[in-house]
Amino acid sequence: MFRKIRKIPEEVKAFLYPFRPYFANRSQFKHFCRYVYGLILADGKSVEDITNAFIDAPNRSNTSRFFSEAVWDFELILNIAIGHFFSKIDFKWGTIGYLVFDDTANDKTGTSMDGAFSFKTHNRGPYRFGHQILVALLCYKGQSIPVGIRLYLTKDFCAKKNLPFRTKNEMVAEMLAQYRAPKGLKIRVLFDAWYANPTVMKAIEQRGFHAVGVLHCNRKIVVDGKEYRADEYALMQLKYFEPKVFTPRGTTGAVDALDVICHVKTLGIIKLVISKDKKGNFKFIFTTTLSLKKEEILRRYDIRWSIECFFRDVKQHLGFTDYQMRFLIGIIKHLYLVMVAYLTIMWVKCTLAEKGIYLKTVGDVYRWLEKQNTQDLILWIMENVNSKKQKEYVMQKLQLNA
Repeated sequence: MFRKIRKIPEEVKAFLYPFRPYFANRSQFKHFCRYVYGLILADGKSVEDITNAFIDAPNRSNTSRFFSEAVWDFELILNIAIGHFFSKIDFKWGTIGYLVFDDTANDKTGTSMDGAFSFKTHNRGPYRFGHQILVALLCYKGQSIPVGIRLYLTKDFCAKKNLPFRTKNEMVAEMLAQYRAPKGLKIRVLFDAWYANPTVMKAIEQRGFHAVGVLHCNRKIVVDGKEYRADEYALMQLKYFEPKVFTPRGTTGAVDALDVICHVKTLGIIKLVISKDKKGNFKFIFTTTLSLKKEEILRRYDIRWSIECFFRDVKQHLGFTDYQMRFLIGIIKHLYLVMVAYLTIMWVKCTLAEKGIYLKTVGDVYRWLEKQNTQDLILWIMENVNSKKQKEYVMQKLQLNA
């Protein structure tokens, strides 16, 4: 679909303008604003597509240099965006925020693209080629707020580029150590079975947080002094399962469940909830908060699904997978600016709600901004078609005279 952008709307400007002091000059700041808004509204999400989407577009090479040569602190920019968005949220003292960690894959075809490698996903499907990106998402009262992102790099690539190598578990531990929660917020960390290991659990304990995660079915658990495989123990206890305890998102029915206090090597003493769906499949969810009831443990882990929705939104609407940069610095900057674009959309959503315009999803905000852009473009065209010269000017700006 054909689309041109003439200006950035006021609702978006209100979020982006405070970033001006963090760029060396006005030109860099303009590139930043255009790219973030282009990620939201441009038809394509490559540097060329975003550049060409604007009527008064700069030369594409200038935008490319913004990624490859211009010096600006992408980590600081994201932190400023997070803090700026936090001002819209009324964090209540003593309430719970859920910090969700997960990684996702971006498939790529360019073999010379920095950091791309062949890998298998957690579900052990066929080999894929591309990047693995780790994200931290704060979930609070229906809001999903990206608060950290890391690009995983292989040991061989790090050695070649003289970069420090970190496993994904070490990156989670690093983000946990650096994370600064809103004052008074109690943090519960949610993750899948990949991150149920001593590195992550130690980092959670050091921050005074509590964990809700998943165990693989073959993990050994110790109950009343006896050791069992988790799946073997579940089969032994079938008659003790409570029926229809909780209905997880994305399922058609409630699961039966059983809870038990047990010990797991490398994790310590935990409360384990074993859920069973109507097909007889087991899931092993644990928490370090031993006092929680099994229904609450299942409910808390279910919040982890928010990060899957987040990955869907940024891939579908914000060009998370669409970058074509060859060099590492450009790829990382793009990923960070996608996080800023997402926070921009959430800011607009909150701003509109304050005006009595209630939009539910990222797609709803996208469509609202698209409508505003179309209306602005039509008005601009109408104001500039009173003479032949003006018509030629409009045709040139819209690239319709080719």
